[in-house]
Amino acid sequence: MSKFAEQGPEGRVIFSDISQSLLDHCRAAANAEGLLDRCRFVLAPADQLAAVADASVDAVTTRSVLIYVKDKAQAMREFFRVLRPGGRASLFEPFNVLMSADPDSCGHRAHGTHEAIALPSNGR
Repeated sequence: MSKFAEQGPEGRVIFSDISQSLLDHCRAAANAEGLLDRCRFVLAPADQLAAVADASVDAVTTRSVLIYVKDKAQAMREFFRVLRPGGRASLFEPFNVLMSADPDSCGHRAHGTHEAIALPSNGR
């Protein structure tokens, strides 16, 4: 919740997840911090963000989300669809060599390691 301070008094956050229990946890945390009125909670998978309007957010951030999404390309299209012109996306995803037919396909064993992916702004 400390990111709210960086956004100023007008900053808003949309929490989106496929888990209602996680959204409920986020709602309780926001309420405890007195920030509930600045939050919105959307039950949706990353590749189906229809409840979030086009070009309506400044940033999309994820952590270990895409590893669980079957249609990663659709999720990326949704991320860029909801971003405002000049918006930013920040993704943090683990390497998933356990699901690979060849565990050395990355050129090394990467069990338990993560890669941060920074994307340029969408340039709209």
